[in-house]
Amino acid sequence: IDLEKLFKENDIRYSFLKGNFIKDAYPHRFYRWMTDIDILIDPAKRELVHELFTQQDFTAKTYKIDNHDIYFNSLKLVVEIHLYLFDDHFAALRKAFTPIEAEMLQQENNVLNQYLFFIAHHIKHSISSGMGIRNILDFYLVSRAYSDQLDMKQVDTAIEDWGYLEEYHRLV
Repeated sequence: IDLEKLFKENDIRYSFLKGNFIKDAYPHRFYRWMTDIDILIDPAKRELVHELFTQQDFTAKTYKIDNHDIYFNSLKLVVEIHLYLFDDHFAALRKAFTPIEAEMLQQENNVLNQYLFFIAHHIKHSISSGMGIRNILDFYLVSRAYSDQLDMKQVDTAIEDWGYLEEYHRLV
């Protein structure tokens, strides 16, 4: 299934999350195994996406339970459809990422937005569910691959504004 084509043909604003950004940080893209595809969509299109996915042989594992729906197909492809990037348990991140989500849905998915989301996502995991070796390796390689494209003072300021600078410095 060509998800980009499906979304474009149905006028659904979307942004792929994490996958390519992380894979591009590895020496060879095939070194980084992906277990699912994460996609941010316009929340107003949730029902349409559900209808389209079920027409494309996807089954909803979760639907309308929280901020993301999970689908899988007969080939075991797992797609997570996110309505927003963070739920209310991380209110500061939810508030901070509202304008970033709007930019991402306009296909303004620049390195800074991707990096900030990547960092925030890892902070969330380090606080809520922990991180494994793959997350630590991702963090190291992504930081190394993109640091020359970023203003790290701007990154630190954003993370400090979220209230997670201490957690970030523990990760780095």
